[in-house]
Amino acid sequence: ERGITIPDPDTLLKLKEIFEVSIDEILSGESFDNNHDKNLNDNVTIHMYTKYRKSKKILKVLVIILLMFFLSFLIYFFVNSYRSIKVYTIYGTSDNIKIDNGVFVITNDKMYFSIGNIVSKSEDKIDSIELYYLLDNKKVTIAKQDDNFLTIIDYKGYDEYFDTQNLKFILSNMYVEVTFDNKNEIVPLVLKKDFVNDKLFFKQKQKSSSINDQIKELNDNEMIDNLIIDIKNKFSFNDGSYIFEFDDEESNKYTIYYIESTNTINMAKMKNEDIIETWLLDFEFLSLQYNSLNNPKDSFIESNNIIECLKEKCTSSSEKEKEFWDVIHNALNSN
Repeated sequence: ERGITIPDPDTLLKLKEIFEVSIDEILSGESFDNNHDKNLNDNVTIHMYTKYRKSKKILKVLVIILLMFFLSFLIYFFVNSYRSIKVYTIYGTSDNIKIDNGVFVITNDKMYFSIGNIVSKSEDKIDSIELYYLLDNKKVTIAKQDDNFLTIIDYKGYDEYFDTQNLKFILSNMYVEVTFDNKNEIVPLVLKKDFVNDKLFFKQKQKSSSINDQIKELNDNEMIDNLIIDIKNKFSFNDGSYIFEFDDEESNKYTIYYIESTNTINMAKMKNEDIIETWLLDFEFLSLQYNSLNNPKDSFIESNNIIECLKEKCTSSSEKEKEFWDVIHNALNSN
């Protein structure tokens, strides 16, 4: 009656018998003259309508099959692509060696390993390096190199360098033995997961504007040099160190030392004459280390925008970094 749908053929035949009209008259909504061959027209109409419904049903089945095929493809693609790329940053320190800017990329097909920068703190020339991991307290060598540059490309399943079956264990037990100036030094590597493609939507990260990041992003040492000059002009020199004491509004006392021989800033925070927190900024390696005596879990070391928690989760690292720089600049701007 409202023109929304058409009855099926069986219903049309029943309506024809009840109202004693042709199917054409039911569909058109008006009566025809008696000269119309009602039975012939009804047969043609039923045949065309049945064929139409059959074609529509076939089309519907085809659409469902195509949708199922497309959905199956998406599921297959998602299963094979989800978490298929993992990126780890590599760094490590020892008494005389510092390693940073390394990267380890793992895909479904290949693995790319680059050791990054290996620097001797005493500026000795690196003669050779050996990358290995420990298995049952035995050294398993991955690769050796006669200088401080090491890049490895391995295929998954080929396992020339990295055993795919034991990859998780290898990542947590990797070391570099560095030879320099006729000495050997072992550096434990820390591989921190930096990226995994496990998100459907990615948010664009805003560029950090903290003072520490500004220093790291410099292409030269102009800001660092100016900061050191300001410290020398403002702080008092005593026994090889430039010293400044600063009190904040909450009765916390800060003692700041700039040690020129090591190019470092040491800062201690005291409450009631007790040291409760310390900071160490190394200008040479642009690393900031924080230690909390009251809450050891908050201790961390930051180098090249990578934060390594020394105990567990150091959730307040950004606040402590900001506190360090706020105290430094307040000290330099104080009367």
